[in-house]
Amino acid sequence: VFELGDSVNQIDTKNESKNKSAIELLKVPKTVKNLKDIKKRKALANLEINSLAKLKALYLSLAENC
Repeated sequence: VFELGDSVNQIDTKNESKNKSAIELLKVPKTVKNLKDIKKRKALANLEINSLAKLKALYLSLAENC
């Protein structure tokens, strides 16, 4: 989670760590039991990555207008 005062580089770093987390999830042995959990966690990670990208765009547009 990032704070309002985060710089663009901090947002990028946090976004990168989310990507790594999503990739790590895919390396887990895929049993039928944890496959559903992996899919849920991957969907949540993707949602968070998309949210970070949207927030970064908003942050940049606000920075340009100030």
